[in-house]
Amino acid sequence: TGRKQDTRRGFGRGRTHGTEHVVTVRGVTSDVGPGLASSATGRTLAAAEQMAAPRVKPGRRGGDRTVLVSWSDPEWGEASPCCFRVTAVGRGAAGKKTTIRRFVGADLRRTDFGVGTTGPWRFTVEAKTGTGFSPVSAFSAKVRAR
Repeated sequence: TGRKQDTRRGFGRGRTHGTEHVVTVRGVTSDVGPGLASSATGRTLAAAEQMAAPRVKPGRRGGDRTVLVSWSDPEWGEASPCCFRVTAVGRGAAGKKTTIRRFVGADLRRTDFGVGTTGPWRFTVEAKTGTGFSPVSAFSAKVRAR
């Protein structure tokens, strides 16, 4: 018929954490008609909660332009912890705005983050689990690397 019908309405509604949902998909074409239905069962999990802004201070004296970044324990939600994504935003070479992202293990709560220039720099942190990333934290205070 050449007419497309959107049958996905309401797909994301009514989901609650920790419950199972069955999703069934059936393809339909004007030449063949309805195809076989394919379904999958999934369980929704609560994602990690948004974390507080990380704490920052200049790295070691005589270091390689680093900032010591630390953060509190997150509320991981229901999924297994994976890691943290730490993001630095500041002034890189020639004063250009620069963003640097690094992943660190779930067992860490601080890292000596190499940025290469004095900055100033601000940082955010996110927790990653099997269900995805937590919302991005607020920015840290500005800090200069040393």
